[in-house]
Amino acid sequence: MKKMIILCLIFTIACKFEKHVTIEIGKKNCTKSELDAVFLDTILRKYDTCNKYKNTFYSKFYQNDKKIMEGYGKRYFKKGAWRFYNNNNDTILKTIFYNSELTGLTNFKNLDTISWGIFNRPDKGFRISKPKKWIVIENEDKTFTFNDKNGLELPNISIEIIMHLVEDIEGNIIDIFNSTIKQKRGYKSIKELKWKKLDFENFSEAYEISNIEIQGNERYFVNELLYVFKGRFYYLQFIINKKSKYDYHIIKEIIKNSFKAYDTIKSI
Repeated sequence: MKKMIILCLIFTIACKFEKHVTIEIGKKNCTKSELDAVFLDTILRKYDTCNKYKNTFYSKFYQNDKKIMEGYGKRYFKKGAWRFYNNNNDTILKTIFYNSELTGLTNFKNLDTISWGIFNRPDKGFRISKPKKWIVIENEDKTFTFNDKNGLELPNISIEIIMHLVEDIEGNIIDIFNSTIKQKRGYKSIKELKWKKLDFENFSEAYEISNIEIQGNERYFVNELLYVFKGRFYYLQFIINKKSKYDYHIIKEIIKNSFKAYDTIKSI
């Protein structure tokens, strides 16, 4: 039986579209700038066209005139050495990526040392980086959840991943996307609602929604991604407590951009 999925979630009322601007700052220093609008949160990317690392540019990323990260590759495909910064321009994290995935140890400025590994589910056709100590809970409805407190107390960040075959879903994915936005707009507790259709080569369809949700005295940042790949529908949700350290936004950045879908589903 087919099922209609409506994402009842924790959800600018202007639909933003991708815009690219390229400016050559100077031929001698080989520096160029462009707006990186792959995701909703548009950031400024400056990259060195002379200093190449295996044909990959070294890039620096800025938001509100402040540098937030820098490293080899693009935001959504990191490789080699990267640095992340806070609002005071202090280095929070230095680490090494391989194909945008993170393994091994990371030492955050304000957090304990984190040991990273890969959560790999070939039977569901995806893999994603995550801290090893974060326990994954799998529900019967093909939902995977994990957070930094392992369910023992209120988490700083939590992640949910859902996978369904597109043929089992009633309606189109764009209908789910539009229904979710419509539903969220009806709640007074939902603030700063934004949405966007994404353009990724690896996915036949991709959408993003973000908002602030108010629950009592708590405020949460909610970021959702809807992907279609090889007849499969993936939904990723990230929730961060607004009281949490900025470090958790970096953790979200790492996990969010590490998500990969396989060409084929394999049994385990």
